[in-house]
Formats: sequence, structure tokens, C-alpha cells
Amino acid sequence: MLFKSQIMTQASGSVGGLTASRNRFGNYFRGRALPVNPNTIAQQLSRANMAQFATGWAGLTLGQRNAWEAWAAVVTKTNKLGDQVLITGFNWYVAVNSQRAAAGILPVATPSGDLALTSLTPPSVTVHSVASVVAITFTDTDEWANEDNGFLLMSASLPQPPTKTFFKGPFFVITPAVLGDVATPPTSPANRTHPSILTNGQRVFFRFVAQSGDGKPSSPTITSSIVVT
Repeated sequence: MLFKSQIMTQASGSVGGLTASRNRFGNYFRGRALPVNPNTIAQQLSRANMAQFATGWAGLTLGQRNAWEAWAAVVTKTNKLGDQVLITGFNWYVAVNSQRAAAGILPVATPSGDLALTSLTPPSVTVHSVASVVAITFTDTDEWANEDNGFLLMSASLPQPPTKTFFKGPFFVITPAVLGDVATPPTSPANRTHPSILTNGQRVFFRFVAQSGDGKPSSPTITSSIVVT
């Protein structure tokens, strides 16, 4: 459980039967709910990717592991409270390569020599009930779009009520990723298919993360869209 200030002005996590959370109105506590584990194919694939790279860390050379630790000592990640925190080289190695596996890109054994995250201009999304088409409008001048092995990876929620404006997950990856290309960058918008049957007026949330060709991830960005015809 995370705390901020001496009198708990911010908190995240669970203790006993309470879970601390927050929404656009501020921090709050709710009863702790046991998570449902439907064990979907997408979940199985995500867990397999994470397990693969957790094991792969042990197969790296000392120099490669030291390079990840050096990268992790400089590059920060945003936590649940919105603070910039440092995580371990192991965690960055698993996170970067799990994203690459989900996008169908080969893993990297060492981090980028550029000690920074890549930039991601927040994409916008139009969701159609006809054939559950998701149109992704992105900025084709972003770094990921203009490099071989760069990519934009989208995850989506199941359809939600239109009044819902805050969503933390779960998200599931929608493939294929939008792939970058140094010679011919991808054209915006790009269409993908949501696996659910969508109805006009529902809201769908989306989580985007990009990665440069050499393995610099972006900070994630979340948006939502109301389903239209």
C-alpha cells in the first residue's frame, strides 16, 4: 500500500478488507473485491510472455544485465499515484520485451543507448458498431512510426456504460500492432477490430503504448470513445 504525506493524502493498494483508489473526484476507499480470473487466451499469452522474459533475464550476460540496471537508474516510470519512480533493470527488461512480443517484434537483449522514453502523441479513436471497427488516428511523425521495429500497441476494455468516465482495467491487447517503417511510415487512421459485439452508445476505453525500434517504450496513454454506427 502506498502513502503520501504523514496523514495519508494519497494511497493506493489494499489492506485488510479495504482498497484505496482514486477517480476524477479524488481519493477514496472501497471494499476489497476478489479478482475474477477467466483465464482467457489473451491472459495466457500475456503471462507466457512475462514468464518467458523473467526466465530470459537469467540467460543475459553480466554486461547486458548491468546495461539494463544502468538504464533503470536514470529512466523513471509513473506509478499509480502519478509519481515518477525508478524500477529495476529486470522489470524494464521484462516490460520492454513483453510489449515487443505482443507486437510480434523480436526481443532486445540490451536497452537503448538513449536514456529516455520515446514520445507518444496521444492517439484518438472512433469506434463503430458495424463490424466492431476501431479507427485509430495517430501522429505519423512520432519516433516509433518512422523506425523499423517501432510500433504502436493498443489494448481495449470490454464495452462499458456510457456514463463511466474512469477505468483502470482490465485491458486486453488488440492485434496486430501498428508497425513503424523507416522507408514508408504507416498511414493514419489504421483500422482494427474489437472482438466484442458493440452497440451504439456504449463506451470503450483504450490504452496505448509505443516503442521505438531500439526498445525505448513510451508512457502509456488512456482514452475512451462512445460507439457510433
